[in-house]
Amino acid sequence: MQAKKPEAYFNMVEQALFEVEDLRAAIEYESSGFESAQDYLEPLETELKAFRQRFLDGEPVFGEKDLKYVALVKDRGIHELPFLGLLLAINQTYRKGLDVDGD
Repeated sequence: MQAKKPEAYFNMVEQALFEVEDLRAAIEYESSGFESAQDYLEPLETELKAFRQRFLDGEPVFGEKDLKYVALVKDRGIHELPFLGLLLAINQTYRKGLDVDGD
């Protein structure tokens, strides 16, 4: 699911950052089942914040290769990373551009 407008694309990144914070809070409350999340949450958050800054600085937010964080999350399941679909949608928009022709 690609974003259709730049604002929606930016909002996806903002939502992903919120989800990282939410997952981190859940882990702090109850770490059972989320032990491995600590290994990738910090670098994921760092990558997302840097990507958001590219938006704010007017730098290119599209490219041909996967965003760096994809290597961190691609083998995670939805049970471990509930917002995996959102992260992959951000990457799809990054690689394929805005879905201006989509329904």
